Order: sequence, then C-alpha cells, then structure tokens
Amino acid sequence: MQEVKLFDASFQCYTATHDLYRGLVAAEPEVVDYALGLSRTEARFAVWHLHQRTVESDQQASAWLEQAKARLIELRDSNRAHAREGDVALLLSEIRANERVASRRCEKRASDSRD
Repeated sequence: MQEVKLFDASFQCYTATHDLYRGLVAAEPEVVDYALGLSRTEARFAVWHLHQRTVESDQQASAWLEQAKARLIELRDSNRAHAREGDVALLLSEIRANERVASRRCEKRASDSRD
C-alpha cells in the first residue's frame, strides 16, 4: 500500500514539474536549461510508465521517450547546448537505454503470443 502511495506521489510530482518546465519553455524557448528540464521530466514519466509493465504503459513510455529524444537531438544539433553537451549526451544515453527496455518487452510479448 505504501508503495502505491509513493508511486502516485511521484506521478503527481512529475506532472507538476513537467507543467512548470513546459510553461518555462513556452515563455523562453531559447533557455537551454528549461529544454533540458522538460526533456528530463519526460524521461522520468517514461520510467514511471515502464514500471507499470503493461503493453499500454510501455507504449506511453515509448512516446514520452521519443518526445524527449527529439527535443534533445534538436537542441544538440542547433549547437545551443554546447556548454551543456555532457548533460545532453547523458540524458540521450539514458533515453536510449529505456527505449531498449521497451523494445525488448515488445519483442518478448510478440514472441510469447506466437507460442
């Protein structure tokens, strides 16, 4: 029961943080820290969904990861984040690792359904 409460509390925290960063990015899209913060919260949402271990939650996680990755790649390729290049690279690495988790689950489910 305690774990469920913590899980719900973490979702609420991620939601509030995401809303904050989304507003900051909308107001000041050129601020790299805001874009990184938004991508980081999206990656956290993805991990939250991956912990659900359902087909639907894995699909939601994949969507969050894709959104965060696209923003980070755009940020990296625009050269606006050269001072934060290490942070961008680390977050992209984490996102790619979580994409592999979601992909392996999808493949396992497909394999299990054929058996």
